[in-house]
Amino acid sequence: MIRLTTLLIFWSLLAAHLDVSAQSSKKKRDDMTYFQQKALADSLAQLPAVTYTYRLQPGDVLAIAVSSLNTDADVVFNPFTRVGTSLSLGTASTQNNNNLPIGYRVSETGTINFPKIGSVRVAGRSLAELEVMLHDTLTTYLREPYVAARLLSFKISVMGEVQHPSVFTVQNEKITITEAISLAGDLTVYGKRENVLVVRDGGGQREFIPVDLTSRSVFSSPAYYLKPNDVIYVEPKSSKKIQASRTLPYVPTIISAVTLIATVILNVIRVK
Repeated sequence: MIRLTTLLIFWSLLAAHLDVSAQSSKKKRDDMTYFQQKALADSLAQLPAVTYTYRLQPGDVLAIAVSSLNTDADVVFNPFTRVGTSLSLGTASTQNNNNLPIGYRVSETGTINFPKIGSVRVAGRSLAELEVMLHDTLTTYLREPYVAARLLSFKISVMGEVQHPSVFTVQNEKITITEAISLAGDLTVYGKRENVLVVRDGGGQREFIPVDLTSRSVFSSPAYYLKPNDVIYVEPKSSKKIQASRTLPYVPTIISAVTLIATVILNVIRVK
């Protein structure tokens, strides 16, 4: 009778351990899974598509290339090509040096000084609007001008619990927080996916915007589309959670060992 009671207690403890392990494993998976439907509002059918257009602001540095049917006349409108500046149409790259970009810097009053035209107000315009405006103006000087403008000063920083923290230079005026995190190699297993912080400077004020990557609401966050000089900080989990995540891979081994011991005990009891 004592052996039977002992066996029942053993199996009860084993079942409780398995249940706790399963719940812990499920919670761990929930913490690691992106874009979950945590609420009815997170349904993709209810999330409106977010549109974003970057507007130029003071401090931006622009690369502007001009071409036309008269190549000799184009030289006047491309002063930076003579010092080796080129337009790259890539998406983003890691900032490996401290060289300042060479181009048209937008002044505090929101203007740039363009050859022959002089002061041109660009603040508040999109790059597409700037291209159209310069095209229309340059028809006075060139035959069928073509204008391409790119933002050279779009940098973002990704820090904290990511695989490759770094400063990235974006050569397209549009990048999302998910793209930026992908550039940094994704979060480590120790990063808090439900509490990523975006630090943003704008208009003389600093914003701290929390982002939950495990929720679909990230797509409607004001920090989904990043702005120049945004800082993404991934907070590490608490030491207790980190220790739990380190020991979690050994749980199946422990369960297997306990099961083996239980099988041996049962066989011994049956023999007796």
